[in-house]
Amino acid sequence: MREGASLEARRLASLALGRVEDEGAYLHLALRGLLRQHATTARAAARATALAAGVLRWKTRLDWALQRVSAWPLTAVDTPVRQVLRVAAYEIGFTSTPPPIAVDLAVRLTRRLHPEASGFVNAVLRALVRASRDGMPAPAGGPVDERLAITYGHPRWLVRRWLDRFGLATTEAILRANNEPSPPTVRVNLMRTTPASLQRRWAAEGIPSAAGALVSFAVEIHLPGRSLEQLPGYDEGLFSPQSEASMLPALVVGSVAGETAADLCSAPGGKATQIAEMAEDQAHVLAFDRHAGRLGLVRRNARRLGLRSLRFAVADARRPPLGAGSLDAVLLDAPCTDLGTVRRRPDVRWRRRPEDVEEMARLQRQLLDAAAGLIRPGGRLVYSVCSFEREETTEHLAYVAERHGMQAVPVEAMAAWRGPRGTGADREGMTLLPHEVRTDGFFVVRFEPLRRV
Repeated sequence: MREGASLEARRLASLALGRVEDEGAYLHLALRGLLRQHATTARAAARATALAAGVLRWKTRLDWALQRVSAWPLTAVDTPVRQVLRVAAYEIGFTSTPPPIAVDLAVRLTRRLHPEASGFVNAVLRALVRASRDGMPAPAGGPVDERLAITYGHPRWLVRRWLDRFGLATTEAILRANNEPSPPTVRVNLMRTTPASLQRRWAAEGIPSAAGALVSFAVEIHLPGRSLEQLPGYDEGLFSPQSEASMLPALVVGSVAGETAADLCSAPGGKATQIAEMAEDQAHVLAFDRHAGRLGLVRRNARRLGLRSLRFAVADARRPPLGAGSLDAVLLDAPCTDLGTVRRRPDVRWRRRPEDVEEMARLQRQLLDAAAGLIRPGGRLVYSVCSFEREETTEHLAYVAERHGMQAVPVEAMAAWRGPRGTGADREGMTLLPHEVRTDGFFVVRFEPLRRV
């Protein structure tokens, strides 16, 4: 990367991190806005994205290590300087960037953003380099939840919650997995091509890929920094960007050819279009979302994929405009804390608060109440969230059984699924934990009406 582009990547990363911290912005939206404002190379944009995401993964450890070598409290340092320090610290401790280069770029960037602080930045980072000869420092003692939170860059309340539920070994495995890269994946449109054919086409154009780890029609892309929407075949509707975990709900819904199914919270459309594809466009698929703009994403994706079986309506899933018992299948991919996605979206771990879990669980029960009333006799309701917190997942099972007379059933008939089958065959739904799979933490369950004897 050219010297100017290298400095620009670090400037964009620092600015985006400042917006996340000061304005509560989402990282991907902060970066998108900055990249629109500042013309830069694709390589510099990719580097800025990687640096900002890395800082958010390891923020507590970076701050702990920086504070040990700084004469000033890090919280008293101006936001732009604090972000420059974090970016450089991340490079020093967690990337292959030679430390002298990381320090030099940080000092030069500080001269642009906050000139009077350049000497301070230089002194702190040189001290950090000396302290990091054996890796980024981390606490060796103290309360276990605090030590793990600092070492693995997670909020302490979340670490404590997982320790109480899973114990030390599993919690540490989850924390470690949340900081490992997860390759982006796409769902191949089997109505138009096959995974093997698409991979051959990409290989011919120098784009490395691999079969998905869990789902037979998923493909991993091994080309960091490349936008999936720019890959050959996207405009032709040959694939859709989607995490493997989020491909599970439509699989659990099963075949809907000739049936009427609804996705009650459909934007941006990955699951609704997958249901239509699995039915070879021979179903009636209703896609709802409460936001017209987001529902437009579903429309555009359906058009790109060549699907004609979807119908769209703006609606709040708590009050869907459908008659009782009018559907064969309902998918409720509910709003949730997103705590299963922190591997892909590191800012989520810092956006959430302990009270969010119960708040989301209450909303989910309202949505389940509405969804359960739409099922015909013999139909099914599939509920999913990108979280594995009990309040948002297994604790809903007894509620649905008691209030709506529906039971969780085994989901064994998933021919496309090639991941672990143990949790998928029980009556507690399928829970995916981040350290067990190379995708999001996730939960999906299929409810059917209780059979009377």
